[in-house]
Amino acid sequence: MKKFFNFALIGLLAASIASCTKKDDNIIKGNITYIGAVTGSSFVGAGATVGLYTSQTSTTPISTTVADANGNYQFYPVLDGTWWVYGYHVDDFGSEYDGQTSIFVEKEDLGTVNLVLRN
Repeated sequence: MKKFFNFALIGLLAASIASCTKKDDNIIKGNITYIGAVTGSSFVGAGATVGLYTSQTSTTPISTTVADANGNYQFYPVLDGTWWVYGYHVDDFGSEYDGQTSIFVEKEDLGTVNLVLRN
């Protein structure tokens, strides 16, 4: 019985430590808009591709998503640290738009990155 109690106590302690050190409950979300090349007006970035990178010079995203009809996107779960968010969109006329910025998240942050893409 004592051996079982020790194993149960060790398991409970390990689970408690794991829950305290969990580092993937951060969320990075935001909205994408773009400035029209011809009109200079702001448009919703529906369908824009959004990539999450570990650095500004990274060439391979950790994750990608597509902005919804309202231009909204979200990455979850995200580990603690500094991340680069890069957006890319092609409008109906074939004009290309992009933009990027960095964000630091930690301890169950809800990081918001609204990107304005430019031609």
